[in-house]
Amino acid sequence: MVTLDSNDHYEHLGVPTGYYQGSSAEKTINKMHQCLDKIHNSLLAPWQKADAVKTFILPCIGFHLKNGHVEKKKHLIPFDKKLKKYGKMWLNLPSQASPEVLYLPNEMGGLGFIQTKTLADVMQLVHAVQLLESTDLGPMTAQLLRTAVQKKIKRAPTDSEVADYLNQKLDGAFETYYADTRNMWTRVRQATGRLVKTDKLDVKWTWANDKIQLLVLGCGVTKKTCEKMLKGAVHQAQLVHLTAKKIHNHAITLRHNAIVDRLINAIKLPDTTTKYVNVKIPGTDGQLRPDLALIDHVKKRVTIVDVTMSFENYDLSVFESARDGKLRKYADIFNKFNADGYDTFLGAFIVGPLGGWDQGNEVVLRRLAISVKYAGLMKKLMVADAVRWSKDIYIEHVCGQRQYQA
Repeated sequence: MVTLDSNDHYEHLGVPTGYYQGSSAEKTINKMHQCLDKIHNSLLAPWQKADAVKTFILPCIGFHLKNGHVEKKKHLIPFDKKLKKYGKMWLNLPSQASPEVLYLPNEMGGLGFIQTKTLADVMQLVHAVQLLESTDLGPMTAQLLRTAVQKKIKRAPTDSEVADYLNQKLDGAFETYYADTRNMWTRVRQATGRLVKTDKLDVKWTWANDKIQLLVLGCGVTKKTCEKMLKGAVHQAQLVHLTAKKIHNHAITLRHNAIVDRLINAIKLPDTTTKYVNVKIPGTDGQLRPDLALIDHVKKRVTIVDVTMSFENYDLSVFESARDGKLRKYADIFNKFNADGYDTFLGAFIVGPLGGWDQGNEVVLRRLAISVKYAGLMKKLMVADAVRWSKDIYIEHVCGQRQYQA
């Protein structure tokens, strides 16, 4: 039997293994490059090429990403660049076009790719969850995790500190720097940090029911659902990133104003009512400018409405959060008029960029005395405006061509 030095490795299922883990998957990556070139040069339709990549090429690297150490700069990033280049060519997009469309899921109009550098971090978390929930290896894995945390903080960790370690917390017990011996848990810790900070994923480790658990989008995952939910979160983060691009602030403002204009044009004001649109209300402190304020000093009646377009993000509860934020924002104005004896109303009018409609809008429409018949029509018009503007923003973002008159 050959004795291995500290820098030597043996191959376990194709993964170089030793005291230090060696670089893995070099042959696999080279083969993936060759297969990608062949698919690109084939006579397949664009959608068939994309499907072939997802079915036959990307899964090849999965085992190495879970169990090995694949160098991102040397292997993964060059492959991602080539896939991005070919993907744009398959979609007939210019080379300078935004790449998000490549990484959106098929049902959202994208190719459904995941960058291998992101997939590497996802697979690290999947591997950790599978080991922690293993019937045979679970207890030993949890103990090894505690040992890794203990080496980091130089004392026995509490349950919450185990979760904080994986969440890459840097304050409290982790404020003092101690060098880590690279191991599986240091890689999981770093992968979690990258997914949260760089890829903007909603993932978090927590301690619950006497065990460490991974939350994805606020929901606990199991070894069977972990990979699917993490990949879904990656696609969702791409959509959020796409709709939040700062370069389209003007178009986003015009989309917002389209909803405000629909609302204002539907109101029939009495002669005694003064209308304020996106201006500071006279007699109030601060510089807040609600989208619409109607003040009738004769009837001592005040109506304040602020329009917001909160991204639905698969969860309409964001509308509740948006409404609460608006109520807190304008609470001082509400309290001022209320204290002066006015019949004061403060409401948020919420329409999602993808056409979501908040049921709380009905209260606002009744306060503004908009007829039920026209309110039904206006709802359809507002949703159509939101979707139309979102489509224009998306097309401009992908192709770089202005879709509206400035």
